[in-house]
Amino acid sequence: MSRKTGAIGVLIAGILLLTMNFLELDFNHLEKGPLAGILSNVLLILAMILSIRHLNNEEQT
Repeated sequence: MSRKTGAIGVLIAGILLLTMNFLELDFNHLEKGPLAGILSNVLLILAMILSIRHLNNEEQT
């Protein structure tokens, strides 16, 4: 498995976990816990997007 394939796998897993966190979010009882999980998934997705872009730039040069 190449680095790019691994990053894409982590990206897909992060998107699935983010979707699950949104589905389980209870707007009547907002606490720090669920929002921290959503924020961590968003940061993970952004990191994987940047990693994939960097790997694509390395392949072109």
